[in-house]
Amino acid sequence: MANGIIEKGSAGLFENEIEFNGKYAVMVRSLREEIGLFASFREVYVISAIVGFLNDCKMTEDAHDSVQAASIFPNELSKRKQDLRFIYRLIMLLREEPDYTLEDYKNRAFKDDPEDNMDIIKQNMVLFNSYVCGGVEYLYKEFENCSRVEDVVDKLYELLHEFSAAIGLVEDDIALPDFTPDFE
Repeated sequence: MANGIIEKGSAGLFENEIEFNGKYAVMVRSLREEIGLFASFREVYVISAIVGFLNDCKMTEDAHDSVQAASIFPNELSKRKQDLRFIYRLIMLLREEPDYTLEDYKNRAFKDDPEDNMDIIKQNMVLFNSYVCGGVEYLYKEFENCSRVEDVVDKLYELLHEFSAAIGLVEDDIALPDFTPDFE
């Protein structure tokens, strides 16, 4: 029984097949196929890294039965490789570690040549993928009860408002304006 995310290969940053397993495969499929929040597993992967980091959510234990994995092939990842590398570097720079020096942060974020630093890259990808899994779980919990497109839009609107208030773009106590999308 696999847990979380497995990278198949050692070709370097975002050059390998990514495989969601266990409960994360179930959640990713639901977010894409049932809820319709994402068009591809690749998009779930990209957005979940950010969501997981911003909400300090990481992978949790998985006692889920074996299920079919949800895979992202290298050619699909390559379409967002630049974005993924940027997000990876931000997380490696922003995740605080006790006793880390500026040099340690720079090395963790920018030394990503697989020939010279494969052990460090693997360790960093475990951290990155833990945030991805945490983001998947966070999004799944937020959207699991959204059965209609309108519910999904309302929940997205609510989450964006909460985020905007948290970073000071809007005042938290201001009520959300009515929003009635036209789906016809």
